Amino acid sequence: MEEFARLVVQSGSISRIASLHDQYLDYVCLEKRLFTLNKRDSYVLYNGSGVTESVIEDAMNDIAYGLFSVVATMGCVPVIRCPK
Repeated sequence: MEEFARLVVQSGSISRIASLHDQYLDYVCLEKRLFTLNKRDSYVLYNGSGVTESVIEDAMNDIAYGLFSVVATMGCVPVIRCPK
């Protein structure tokens, strides 16, 4: 978005922009209450032999960003509970 803003200012067309919205697009909405993060072969990635810790951590970060995108778009705050 910073790159877009820089180009708009450089081109002198800032007066033509009425509004700009930042959206979270790390998921795909299939139906009104159904979404997917569209991560192909994720089960194999997490459970395959020879997978390094850094690959799993990167994949988990992608999932976290995707879930954040969903709850931010919905405008709700999830309650996460875990046993002590």
